[in-house]
Amino acid sequence: MIHLRMPKNTVILLMYFAFSTMFAQNNLDTLKVNGANTILLGNYYHSFEDVSNAMTADQLVNKLTNNEFKPVHKDSRIFNGGFTKSTFWLALKVTNTALTDQSYAWNFYNDGISFDFFEIKNKKSQFIESISAHKPLEERKFKVLFPCLKIDFKPTETKLLLVKIKPTIKNNIYTTSDFTTVEDYFFFNQFEGLFFGLFLGFLALALLTNVFLFILLRNKIYVYLVFYLTFLLFFFIREHLYDAVLLPKTILKYEVLISKNFFSSMALFFFIKVFLLFTNYKTKYPKIYPFINYINLAMLAMSIVLLISSLMFASQNEVLRQIRSCSYNLFYLSLTVYLLALIYALVKKNKTAYAFLVSNLFMFLSVVFLILHKFGIATFGEIRHLNGIKISFLIEITLLTAFFVYGHKKERDNFIALQLEGIKVNADLTSKILKVQEDERESIARDLHDEVGSGLTVLRLMIENYFNDSQKNDNNGAKQKIISNLKTIYEEVRDISQLMMPECFDYSDLKEIVEEKIQIYQSSYPTILFSFNHTGDFETLEKSKQTHLYRIIIEIIHNAIKHAIATKIDIQIYIENNEIEIIIEDNGIGFKKDKINNGIGLSNVQTRIKYLKGTYSCDTNTDGTIFIIQIPL
Repeated sequence: MIHLRMPKNTVILLMYFAFSTMFAQNNLDTLKVNGANTILLGNYYHSFEDVSNAMTADQLVNKLTNNEFKPVHKDSRIFNGGFTKSTFWLALKVTNTALTDQSYAWNFYNDGISFDFFEIKNKKSQFIESISAHKPLEERKFKVLFPCLKIDFKPTETKLLLVKIKPTIKNNIYTTSDFTTVEDYFFFNQFEGLFFGLFLGFLALALLTNVFLFILLRNKIYVYLVFYLTFLLFFFIREHLYDAVLLPKTILKYEVLISKNFFSSMALFFFIKVFLLFTNYKTKYPKIYPFINYINLAMLAMSIVLLISSLMFASQNEVLRQIRSCSYNLFYLSLTVYLLALIYALVKKNKTAYAFLVSNLFMFLSVVFLILHKFGIATFGEIRHLNGIKISFLIEITLLTAFFVYGHKKERDNFIALQLEGIKVNADLTSKILKVQEDERESIARDLHDEVGSGLTVLRLMIENYFNDSQKNDNNGAKQKIISNLKTIYEEVRDISQLMMPECFDYSDLKEIVEEKIQIYQSSYPTILFSFNHTGDFETLEKSKQTHLYRIIIEIIHNAIKHAIATKIDIQIYIENNEIEIIIEDNGIGFKKDKINNGIGLSNVQTRIKYLKGTYSCDTNTDGTIFIIQIPL
């Protein structure tokens, strides 16, 4: 038997190379593909974080050889580098187990990241292509919407691929990826494109519908909804990278520089405006509304700053990064405040808030399911979630538009009902005014019969007696009685005529006519002290309104003179803040308040105040009475 002896150092060296080879081979799990597949790439990725952002592909090949790449090992299609300034490198080892040539597509779904693809051969990197959403379609080797590398494999061929991932207009690295055949990729994109086209068509239709609704109904809620849909449309176009197809090159080169968060923030701003207006938050919750509005306006201001700075600075400028971070934070703050405001309105049993919740219920559920999926709490299809969110938006927009139209119809019906009620009230007031006039005529007729008529009868009898009296020696007493009765009758007729028709308002205003009337009262009733104070511009008052006000004032004064046994009557008239205020106070014995409704004079006062759409208050007791009347101008 022959024994082969090897030097000890040689054995150790061979064992080292054997273990190194085994470790190197096991360092990268090989993705074995055989046609179309749905394999989760997170289980096959190995990543390296380049903090310096200056390392070359060959340097990364050395890092990979030295086992400095870390396995991702996540049952997911997502690679998440988080919020970072670093560059990430992903290594993927792929074997085509098919017995035929295959063309595969390694694609990534993200609009704010650039991808530099390399193939490693003989421990050297070979650059393939640099792809991002900023690169026009005609400049790409594989002309598809998303960043995608087309790779040709021979039967059983193995390739080691490397991709450099660097954020462009975002502060974070988050991307979904898959590896499947070109045919399967095209089939999926055709299906997704068809669905997305229908979604965009519905959004555009909803936008046009709300434009026409605004033109027809002139309600600003439709303006907010139009802007909400417009920015939502731009957001989804950017999200699915259809801007490269739908927008002209002159606009595209600027649009791709704008962070997607600008569109989402602007959509949220107008969405919250719709919510506040639809739920009537400003009127129902005036203490909370300003805070919500200020947060929303702050988000709007930051979005405008983000737009301007995105066009001014380089994509990874530190100032722009900070602005993007502030914009993210304000977006989530506004979203949180909106949710709290909605919950508060629901607690307060706001019916419109319940309607708003119904329209957004599917959206809330879709977002919750997506969050559960992202954090690995529950597993759902990624595409199913994205399509679920789109469908939720369609349901939300449809229901909101329907609720708005229904709300407008209800408002219109209420307005018509109020108009009819107003017509009825005006008819009642007109009827009451006519009754007031009839009552005044009846009162005047009664006064003429009771006061003037009886006075004339007495005067007639006195004159007859005077001429029939045989003793005419001393008739001075009879003459004095006749003169006194004539004076009384004159004063009664004058008072009645003043009540029937005041001085002409064509030549005097309310202030002057009331002053003249008070002077007459003062001379007729010297035991009563009258005072009159006034401020404001009386010349601008309408003649008809002055007539009603005059009758109200005179009726109250007349009542104080005849029934209250007052010795002091104070009249004040003030015109300010588009309102006229009348205060009449006396120190009489007062009256029972039920006389306002039962007595003709004070009932007429009440009717005239109501006709002028005014209000009044009356405080009366044994120490006097005060009327306070307020009439809008």
